Amino acid sequence: MKAKPNSLIIYLLFSIVFLFSNVSAFTGGWKLIPPETGRKVKLKVNKKTRTYWRLEHNQAVKILVNGPSRIKVYSRAVIPAKKKETLYGFEVQLDDGKPCLVGRGTAYKKTVKNIKHPKLRIGESRSVYLKVPEGKHEYTFTLPKMVEEPVFVRFYVENHAVAEKPSWIAYLPRTSLEEVRISVKEREYIYYRAAKGKYIELDIIGPTRVRGIARLEFDASIRGEKAFRVQVSEDDKVLMTAPLTAKISGTASYTTPSDKVLGKGETFYIDVPAGHHHLKVTIPDPGISVLFRFYLPQKDLSNEIRSEYANRGNNLEGPIRCGSQ
Repeated sequence: MKAKPNSLIIYLLFSIVFLFSNVSAFTGGWKLIPPETGRKVKLKVNKKTRTYWRLEHNQAVKILVNGPSRIKVYSRAVIPAKKKETLYGFEVQLDDGKPCLVGRGTAYKKTVKNIKHPKLRIGESRSVYLKVPEGKHEYTFTLPKMVEEPVFVRFYVENHAVAEKPSWIAYLPRTSLEEVRISVKEREYIYYRAAKGKYIELDIIGPTRVRGIARLEFDASIRGEKAFRVQVSEDDKVLMTAPLTAKISGTASYTTPSDKVLGKGETFYIDVPAGHHHLKVTIPDPGISVLFRFYLPQKDLSNEIRSEYANRGNNLEGPIRCGSQ
């Protein structure tokens, strides 16, 4: 007999991969992990404010952890109107492995409120424990397409296991359309503009990881949130496409008058393998422009081609040029 669609969804949502999950209780201290990416959300839980991160379809939440260790993930789902409980799930990806689905069920909890959106009906907290193998690892959390309502997550790790965050050095692209100076909280930064057909070139010596900050330029035709994409290619081969969602920034402004309004900075990463790479950063969507700023881990400045610029790397805000001039 053919399975009903609802039964299939329930089966998928409650399929937990025990190769890296462990729901048994642990003893010992736990420390809150601040994710590398994701949107913060303030929830009021029993009159106490707690920071969660919002899982949504266009924005992954990533954390770095040193193993061997264990992660504790708290999650809360939004309950649809007129329902007392719901099923939900999220996907977990360890490094470049295959995403695994974690499913949960929860009931509406009156004592939990979203501070900015108090009308949202939020469920009780549910938890899952993940085993972390030896070494430094990245965990990526995403919202599956089958889950329509957002999910709020919060992460803890054993005190000794939080991965050391890299110290970042601002990086000057090889070529770009134009420089744009902006001010953020009274500090001035140089960004680089790109649009469809007008790209930014990066000369990178790997292995390393490039951190990019993208700010969509809003104009009069754009309202509310705006989805856009960042594409990275090499030798006409697309290496990655990062879907991002922009909102108007309340702290960033142009240093010279402009008819546009700056979006909030959205973070993305480019993993670069060993060797010399010539990358192009483009905007595949027409009719928009995006400002970029790039950073490299300070530890990777030891690459031979960058050695003559290492002393300039002490100024974290001063961009340096790496690779060909």
